[in-house]
Amino acid sequence: RICKHDFCWICMGPWSDHGSSTGGFYNCNKFTPGVGTSSDEAVKAKQELERYLHYYQRYAQHQQAAQIAAKQRKEAENRMTKLQGQMGSGWIDVQFLDQAVQQVIESRKVLKYTYAFAYYLPDGPKKVLFEHNQADLESYTEKLSELSEKPVEQLKRTEVINYTRVTAKFIKSLLQSVEQEGMVELATEEAIKLRDAPTRARGS
Repeated sequence: RICKHDFCWICMGPWSDHGSSTGGFYNCNKFTPGVGTSSDEAVKAKQELERYLHYYQRYAQHQQAAQIAAKQRKEAENRMTKLQGQMGSGWIDVQFLDQAVQQVIESRKVLKYTYAFAYYLPDGPKKVLFEHNQADLESYTEKLSELSEKPVEQLKRTEVINYTRVTAKFIKSLLQSVEQEGMVELATEEAIKLRDAPTRARGS
């Protein structure tokens, strides 16, 4: 039996909670800390663990998805041969499918590392910009993945090509913003602070 339960594979929450009314379909890329603060060290440790797991789980999910996409690329040639026969066209005309799968793999790799990077990026306007670009890339990657996995009879060449191109542009935009907005320096500084925090605590 098929349960027909729609859920987000990134946060595992109900898909009904994802939409424009909740801040975007992939708004779950952002970590939302618990309400309230506490000076209790145990509570702080729990909150920090939750923050770490938020980023790590999404890193791992994209890593797993990239591995699945890599396996699908091996099957792409057979699908391309079938598509070629269906379209009655040349081999070059079905290359769009292989290019789409390659783009999904590249996007998954980039998204995987965006979560490692976001873990160290301090809160502020630049992180808001980064997460906005990250959510855009995530959304288009999911759509491209969905389109490229459709049965050969349902593949729409123009739509797949357009999503492949736009997804590549989102990667470029995200990486350019990281470089131009000085986010690397901010994340590096934060990483050094986190690394040195236990040392300072022991020395105090």
